[in-house]
Amino acid sequence: MTGDEVINAMLATSYERGGRGPDTWDCWGLVCEVSRLMDWPVPYDPLAHSEDVREMLRIFREHVLDEDWKLTDRQDGAVAFFGKFEAARHAGIVINSGVLHTREDTGPQWIAPEDLGGYIIEYALWDR
Repeated sequence: MTGDEVINAMLATSYERGGRGPDTWDCWGLVCEVSRLMDWPVPYDPLAHSEDVREMLRIFREHVLDEDWKLTDRQDGAVAFFGKFEAARHAGIVINSGVLHTREDTGPQWIAPEDLGGYIIEYALWDR
């Protein structure tokens, strides 16, 4: 699939906490699926290890601090951590130079590169 095809496919879905497709995704599920569809390294998914939200955040934070992540600039395939990398509670993925993400209040969105200036985002690549 091309980047445009993946973006359009994801924009046609909706948000659901814990969603892992094919019609609903949470932010991390969307990151993992886009990575898979684009043949990029697929990050570790804590949902496979717990359905408890607090436990998932604990597992996620352990893996965010893991050496398998490399901070980078905005580039296709990088995970966009909204806020500081170590304390992020929301994520998206860089595709076609913008950020694709999904949230409960907005559903899936693609933020164009010129509109990213209003966000605090740190980018990292899954390097495993």
